[in-house]
Parts: sequence; structure tokens; C-alpha cells
Amino acid sequence: MKNSELKYTVYHKFPHHTEYSKRGEILLTTSRATAKYIGNEPELSIEDLDHDYKSMKSKFYLVKIVDNENPNHVTKSFTYLCLLKSSNLEDEIIIHLDKNNRIFQFDYYTSSDQCNNTIVPQSRIFKTTVQTIKAIDGVVPKLNKAMPSIREDGTVEKPPEEKSFMQKYWQADYLIES
Repeated sequence: MKNSELKYTVYHKFPHHTEYSKRGEILLTTSRATAKYIGNEPELSIEDLDHDYKSMKSKFYLVKIVDNENPNHVTKSFTYLCLLKSSNLEDEIIIHLDKNNRIFQFDYYTSSDQCNNTIVPQSRIFKTTVQTIKAIDGVVPKLNKAMPSIREDGTVEKPPEEKSFMQKYWQADYLIES
């Protein structure tokens, strides 16, 4: 693995599972801020996707991404199980990167936005695409005035009175005669 590549492990959990299981890996190329999903999950069982429609509508499919260099850094997302089934296991992970090209959040979407109880997935393997969005620095306000000083008693110290242009720049020394 090159210095400019970071590895993240993707885990998932179906409602009937008690723990997360490994689903795949994301290889992030930091120099280009691009990511690639490497799926190594086994084919899903019938039990994972074959639930009655009414219960699927209220159950969630959970996804989490763990930073391999820092396992305490975990980001999570979810979708309805019925959307996953309706999408024929076509999903998308949109990774949001901070200014250091590290994942600080991700969005998880299925290709279907409607639950459809008549669709039976043709595949039992995920078809995942990954996109990255890099954070950029926002607009910084231009502050012209300094914050007012606060005295020890909590009152605001009155700033010195601002001089006019003539007071600041006019040298009237020659007008004063002794």
C-alpha cells in the first residue's frame, strides 16, 4: 500500500443479525481524492433478503466504515431493508473527506427510492459504487473592528472615540503661533 492510499473496512448488519460482518473494503487514493470499493462479501443468503414485506418496511440495514489505521474512528449509516431489496442490491457510498483527506462522514443510498414488495432481487451480491466529496474552506468573514475589552467587573470598556479624517491626517502644527 502506497503512502497516498488509505484503507477502510466496510461492515454491514441485517436486522436478524446480532453483530456486524465484514462486507468489503474501500481503498482511498488521497492524492486524487478517489475511492474504490473492493467487495469480498459472500453471496447473501435467502434469509437476509426474504422477509415479509410489512416487517421489511420498518427494519433497517446498517452499514459502518472503520478506519484501518485508527479503528476507533467509525462512521455509520443505514437504509430501510425494503429499499435494499427493491434496488436489487445496487447501492452507492458517498464519502465526505476532510481537508486531510480522511473520512468524516458518508452517505449510503440504494438505487431505489421506493419500497416495492413485488421485486425479488436477481442477484445476491452487492453492486456498489463509491464517490468522494472533498471539503473546501468556506468563506471567512472580514472583521474590521476588534472585539471590545471587558473589565474585571464584567462591564464593557468603552472603545476610544474614532477620529475623523481631518483629525487623523491634518497636521495643524503650523497654525499655532506662540
